[in-house]
Amino acid sequence: LTFCSSFARVRFAEFDAAGNPFGVDVDIGLALADYLGLEPDVQEVLFHDLIGAVVDLRCDIAISGHFITQERLAQVALIPYREGRISPVVLAGNPLAVETLADLCGQQVAIVAGTIYHDIIRGLGEYTGEGVDQQCAQAGAPMVTLTEFETEDEAVASLPANDSTAFIGNEASAVDRSTEVEVSVAE
Repeated sequence: LTFCSSFARVRFAEFDAAGNPFGVDVDIGLALADYLGLEPDVQEVLFHDLIGAVVDLRCDIAISGHFITQERLAQVALIPYREGRISPVVLAGNPLAVETLADLCGQQVAIVAGTIYHDIIRGLGEYTGEGVDQQCAQAGAPMVTLTEFETEDEAVASLPANDSTAFIGNEASAVDRSTEVEVSVAE
């Protein structure tokens, strides 16, 4: 069973010091292969390429926390296995006092390329008219400036480097960097 995941995602898909994959998504793939009596083949694929890798048959399945949208369902079947909420990761101490997503108006926000967070901020796709940018416009505030990174690790690292003021994505990314970043209390 060739399963693909986007790595450098804290607690979900990482590599240990010996280069062995581990994490929740990896465990799901390994358990599924075992249940099916198949040999697992774990492949690292950038998040924005995962659905295409399944469509092109380079991967049998992708396990990597995709939001279920009509656009994605038109390409592949998606199975829900986790519920969450959007909680931005901010610098430790939350110096900008981010309490709602609208507090990100005019801020530099990091996301992983190909994730649904682009649509959530911009108000596109299934979030048309409901995005953070629309909230900013209604408040007379500037739009969010988005920077898209290839990996979660790069996106989160942009905060302490002062290249971004928040990261929207896997909030577990704050666990191992608790002296640098934290999860805000946003909606």
